[in-house]
Amino acid sequence: MARIASRHKSKVLNENDIIEWCQEVEIDSLGNVDQMYTYVEFPLTVKNFQVLVPCNAYRIIDVYTTPGDASSRVPFTRLRRHLAFSPDSTFTQVYIDYYGLPIELKTGIPMIQAGHEAACEAYCVHSLYYEDILNGKVAQYAAQLIINNMQAEVLAAAGSYNIRHKTREDINRSVAIRFNLIPSPAGMNLIKGTWV
Repeated sequence: MARIASRHKSKVLNENDIIEWCQEVEIDSLGNVDQMYTYVEFPLTVKNFQVLVPCNAYRIIDVYTTPGDASSRVPFTRLRRHLAFSPDSTFTQVYIDYYGLPIELKTGIPMIQAGHEAACEAYCVHSLYYEDILNGKVAQYAAQLIINNMQAEVLAAAGSYNIRHKTREDINRSVAIRFNLIPSPAGMNLIKGTWV
């Protein structure tokens, strides 16, 4: 927010908008599951055969009625912000396991992954000027610059392998995956460096 405010002094910024926009880009555009938390046995109250999905949820893994009991899984339909259950269901509470953005526990504010700051900033600037762009209040070249910058920064954050923010464990995991992919041309197996 401070970076945007220092460059766009004529705009009034709302902290809640900035938080929501950053969360949108992290979940909807970047979705880096490797850096998300796994939330387990998160309780939700069922009302009218629906529950509201936590705002930091990226992917629902399981929904069940009894914690730790895999046989109590229940079928559901994922709507954007809700999970819907069969009208025949009788349970009043469910527990979900899901991948989601890390959040600051005291405030509930979602945390931004290191290396995604520029993408979040560009997305927020785009969102800040979006109405002005639609109403023609921004010159066409400036509007195109804002849109292109947002798209470039989001693509860069989503697709780049930025070593700066990788731990030794992240790199070892990538190397292990790469070197476990042993080629098997024409169905021949590679054993101790010789073809058989």
